[in-house]
Amino acid sequence: MAIQELVQTVDGKQAFTSCCVIHFHTRFTDDRVLTTRNMKLKSVLDNPPYWVLQECPQIDDPAKLKRIHDARAQTMGSPVAPLTDPDRIFKYVQSEHERYSAYQLSVGDYEPLPGEDSYTFSDKVYRRGVRNYFNPFAQGISARRFFPVAILAAALTVFARLEYAPAAAHALRILGLPGEFAAQAVIRLCYIVAGALIGYVLESEIFLWAFLLTYLPVRLFTSGSLGPIPYSALAAGVAYCVAQFKKRRRAVLIPQAAP
Repeated sequence: MAIQELVQTVDGKQAFTSCCVIHFHTRFTDDRVLTTRNMKLKSVLDNPPYWVLQECPQIDDPAKLKRIHDARAQTMGSPVAPLTDPDRIFKYVQSEHERYSAYQLSVGDYEPLPGEDSYTFSDKVYRRGVRNYFNPFAQGISARRFFPVAILAAALTVFARLEYAPAAAHALRILGLPGEFAAQAVIRLCYIVAGALIGYVLESEIFLWAFLLTYLPVRLFTSGSLGPIPYSALAAGVAYCVAQFKKRRRAVLIPQAAP
């Protein structure tokens, strides 16, 4: 298990974020290594041919992740017994690091630093990182989770303008009241619900997803001006707040302020 904590200081105030990644490893007699992990972000490095990787970003239960790992391991041949001696463990970890680094050097992901016995990331890795940042599908979102919320969010915002808002405005006009207030209230409510769904289910790249799922469908299926109010920004703000609330609820680390 790897736990990472990031501390950022903005305007003199510290903000803490943390993440937990669970790894299971099995080494085999043919020098292959099976790794099963639940890392949410897509790696910017290439996977070596000897490394069989199972990505399970949506699974946070260690027992379930271990069952998936063991099921795959049973199909891959003879496993090597886990090391128990500390010296042999450290020696093995160092040898695997050297093997992994040699592969990254061979494919151009690492570059040796001149005059030093070390290396750094190449421009290839930085370009891949920029691409992954703008690629909303690089965050390990499963299709089973994505498509239901995408359809619901898009449908809510489209039908809010085509059906719900006109119906609410008509109902108030019958009562002799201005219908525009009801129409705007219904549209806001639908965008808020859509943003909450996006934030709760997707959790990552939520600003990008909120605009893609609440702006593009509306622009595609409705005509005329969308009005001066930035409803997609409202949905994105709600999505962010909901995602942050959900992440805090399951935080692995709860940092304590220094006295």
